[in-house]
Amino acid sequence: WSSDVCSSDLATRLGSFLLSDEFQRAIERRRMQKRIDGLSGHSIVCGQGRMGMTICRYLHERHEPFVVIDNDEDRLRSRCATHDWPFVVGDATNDDILRLAGIDRANALTTVLPTDADNVYVVLSARLLNNSIQIIARANDERAAEKLERAGANRVVCPINTGGQKMARFLLNPSIED
Repeated sequence: WSSDVCSSDLATRLGSFLLSDEFQRAIERRRMQKRIDGLSGHSIVCGQGRMGMTICRYLHERHEPFVVIDNDEDRLRSRCATHDWPFVVGDATNDDILRLAGIDRANALTTVLPTDADNVYVVLSARLLNNSIQIIARANDERAAEKLERAGANRVVCPINTGGQKMARFLLNPSIED
């Protein structure tokens, strides 16, 4: 009788595990990784804030393959999963996470993480892992822009500067079109 109870208990536990969110997410991560492993010549977008989301939409509209990296799993699930965009949950400054995103097979990487220090670190890591990759980085100020270039970024964008310059051009020439 006790072996029947143990078997029943084991079956119940196994059943609940197979239906659990944890198990479902593990299967989803495995499927996602297989999909990412099949990519080559893709772009990697580090950071899924407002700017990262804008970049992803742009790439998606042009049918360009890409992988998103962010450490906020809930944000990735709500934004990327709804669009069927491949993603890796983790810290983009970690070489292993960049490898999971296929850094060795990627053509380009953009880093739009919240801090300049994190963006510099991603640029350094990406350049060491793939010497030929095109790297575009966001900087919050000119000092950071210089460091990002020295770290290996091909291009650095300072949104505050470029946005301010564009607005000033519109002030001086209101009839100018984009």
